Amino acid sequence: MSWTYRVRKKAINAAEIEYGIIEYYTTAESDGWTENLMAPISIVAPDDPLTLDELRWQLMAMLRALDEPILEDKD
Repeated sequence: MSWTYRVRKKAINAAEIEYGIIEYYTTAESDGWTENLMAPISIVAPDDPLTLDELRWQLMAMLRALDEPILEDKD
């Protein structure tokens, strides 16, 4: 299985549409995505600034998702 981030579009009602970043994954059998919108987060020890690289990677991957086709929620 591999995963990345993508933009999801979901109609809330007739007047509102929600856009958000979600985790998108592919397997040999099918593709899918997480239901909850993602927020970049990194929990680190105060003396460990090197783990900010993980947060930087998440943010860059989320930005790349803006260049991919938008996934539409059919619910």
